[in-house]
Amino acid sequence: MKPENRPKIKFEGKEYDDYQATQKQRQIERTIRKLKRRKAAFEAAGLTEDAQAANIRLRRLNEEYRAFSRTAGLKEQRERMRVLYPDGGDVGKTSKPLAKRTESGILNDKGYKGIPITEEAIRRVPQVRPDGWSQEQAERLQTAHRELLRAVMDKSVGTEAGAVYTPDMRLIERKIGENAGHQIVMPRYQMPHIFIHNHPSGLTFSMADIENFGTRFNLETMTAIGNDGAIYLLQKTGAYNPVGFSKALLMEQMKLKNIQTSLEYAEELNQFLEGAEKYGIRFICQR
Repeated sequence: MKPENRPKIKFEGKEYDDYQATQKQRQIERTIRKLKRRKAAFEAAGLTEDAQAANIRLRRLNEEYRAFSRTAGLKEQRERMRVLYPDGGDVGKTSKPLAKRTESGILNDKGYKGIPITEEAIRRVPQVRPDGWSQEQAERLQTAHRELLRAVMDKSVGTEAGAVYTPDMRLIERKIGENAGHQIVMPRYQMPHIFIHNHPSGLTFSMADIENFGTRFNLETMTAIGNDGAIYLLQKTGAYNPVGFSKALLMEQMKLKNIQTSLEYAEELNQFLEGAEKYGIRFICQR
């Protein structure tokens, strides 16, 4: 019987012809690979609960894969669901948890000295355009950076602020610190999003920023806008390797222990982030 004449198979209330069945099987395989990467990154970062949740989803999806393949009469292709990384790492061989975790997770720039925000600094905030962004998105990002600085301009020096946007730069939530001692905590979002926040010091991302960017998979882009108008940006690409990046970050933490001054610390982190492209992370620094 020709493929076009064969009856469609039914699975969970939907019908599939031969082509649709193979595409559905491939879609489940891709999702399983994605979940394996997430689970490995959570384990590497010491996020036990997140890793357990990912493992539960993996078990359910594997059950669905077996059931669908059996119903459609397709051979299971387990080799297509194996995840390997360019550095030779496997999802079953992750690094130790990162040495220092921050429970709140996102803004921690307290090791640096804050500087006042001026109108001149706000005016010179540069426009940056991440890969794949339109000119309109880049303009909205620049406006969002300026608005965030204005929101804390009249507060005590060192006050933090943060905002979450959709990928097309539509505001979801904004939080403004009450004073310089108030740390901003942003919740985890399940949908793709962008996070921007100010750095009172004008220096680069903190280690807490980088850890959270690496483990929050729906966080596509993060920016830090210095009180002096400097911009720092991190963007995940399609080649993002969470396990490799987690291992590299662990090594960087060990290296940073020997650095004494905040400027040297910031310079070392910038150098590390400039080399993160091999893990699928783009870094922009513009002053």
